[in-house]
Amino acid sequence: MTNLVFIGAMVLTAYCNEGPKGCKTCCGKWAPYNRTASKTAPIENFTIGASKQFPLGSWLYIESIGWRKVEDRPKKGLNIVDVYMRRHKQAKEFGRQQRNVWLLK
Repeated sequence: MTNLVFIGAMVLTAYCNEGPKGCKTCCGKWAPYNRTASKTAPIENFTIGASKQFPLGSWLYIESIGWRKVEDRPKKGLNIVDVYMRRHKQAKEFGRQQRNVWLLK
């Protein structure tokens, strides 16, 4: 039996690191490194950024999206989950959404 803790409704945004030198719009000064806060390369449909209330390596279940691993930190916002996407266009189209989130304990 899994031990899921309901966190509540959280704001979701998206980011990318597209291009040979990364995406400065999404990743700022860290764009050229193409690494997450946990020192891994981000993977679409796997990597998310979340605030420090979720330790790196935590697994979150996001309503209508599925399981994602916290490997990064968002640029700002305590109650924001930042979903990694390969393309900037996808991230921009994703926009700002609100979804229920659960933490795997």
